[in-house]
Amino acid sequence: MAAGVRSLTKQPGMSGSEGDFSLLQDALIRHVDCRVRLTPEVREQLEIFQDFLHGHAKRPTTLEELVPGVDLHVGACDAAKSGRGGVWFTDGGEAIVLREPYQEAVKKKVISDHNLTGKLTNSDLALEGTVLHHFVLGKTAQVERKTTYTGYQLLATVQDSERRELLDDIRVVELGIKRGVCPSRVAKAHSVWTTWVAFCDSLTLDPGLSAVNDPLLIVLLFGTQWRHGKIAPSKRQVRGRTAEDAMRQVGQAFSSLGLLDPRMNRYAPGTMDFCWTRLLKSWKKEGPAAQRVRLLPKSLLRQASKLASKPTSTHAAKAMNRLMWLGFFFLLRPGEFLSKAGTQFPFKLKQVFFCINNAEFCGDVIPLHLLDTSLVTFASLIFDKQKNVVPDKKIGLGTSFHGDNPTATLIAIARHLQQSRHTTGE
Repeated sequence: MAAGVRSLTKQPGMSGSEGDFSLLQDALIRHVDCRVRLTPEVREQLEIFQDFLHGHAKRPTTLEELVPGVDLHVGACDAAKSGRGGVWFTDGGEAIVLREPYQEAVKKKVISDHNLTGKLTNSDLALEGTVLHHFVLGKTAQVERKTTYTGYQLLATVQDSERRELLDDIRVVELGIKRGVCPSRVAKAHSVWTTWVAFCDSLTLDPGLSAVNDPLLIVLLFGTQWRHGKIAPSKRQVRGRTAEDAMRQVGQAFSSLGLLDPRMNRYAPGTMDFCWTRLLKSWKKEGPAAQRVRLLPKSLLRQASKLASKPTSTHAAKAMNRLMWLGFFFLLRPGEFLSKAGTQFPFKLKQVFFCINNAEFCGDVIPLHLLDTSLVTFASLIFDKQKNVVPDKKIGLGTSFHGDNPTATLIAIARHLQQSRHTTGE
């Protein structure tokens, strides 16, 4: 019987039967003691098979149904919240255009940023638009036993359960791409793209530059106006690197949409366009030298310690002196460990550790009498949220026998911790 089912799929009279016997074949293979288990899925497939046989018993199957011919009717369709539409091009060169808006009751059910509880997605609308698209063709043209071709969206033809899974996977991919950079970078990309759309509107151009022969020229014009301050958020002239970053955000947005980055050389894949690199070199020559963060010399720190130790010194001066010593030893690379302006990630007591007589104590539980500067031989801090640092990275510092002994930084940490334990619990 199993062989008979396999042979049925090869009969010329069973057009359109591809995949109809998969569940039946699986049920026959998994039989136990010559008994076949009829699951709900198998019962449903048997009903489909029965309807299939009744339909094919009424008329013979033509060869055109088995072997598709040349596409005589070609078209495309799509749908969105505003409505659905499409076009058919018949074999005679005629165009059949469909455009029909949705009713307000349907629009209110579409999911959007302003309607998170909606019941309809764009894929649901696209599926309905595809059915209507073929219905219109059948009412206006001769399609019996003819081959047609329709361009449609992928998600509109996927089953409901599979579509949800696919949409979830797409959201995971998009979220992963966003998490690849810091949130401020994502916000900046959105801001740049908004400016790019407004810039293209001022030139009556599509933001995708689909009708532009040289899209790089438009991107370079966008960067030039950004650099001169015409469209920059500050409305002032900015550095070349800032304008370059804005153009890079636009190019990456094109790539995320599956389009070719305008900055890339269309005739040499994998390389930047000559005009792009030459313009950046020109801006680099015109711009001022980069401002680097310089480290404090140790002699200046010692002088600050002398001033802070005077009886007339204020508490603010003493605290600043301690922070200067901490920054000198623990933040030797400001670009790596210092966060941007406007964001604060202070160290908590549980992120400070001391070594006393080969025993390690956490800053939030160490007895205050052990914070004697003559007992502390090693101190360390855990960097968890500072910029570009590996989470929970611990950086330590011990006493020095070739200079200050004990090191002034250990003294600063111990004294600062003593004051913090009295004023705050963290």
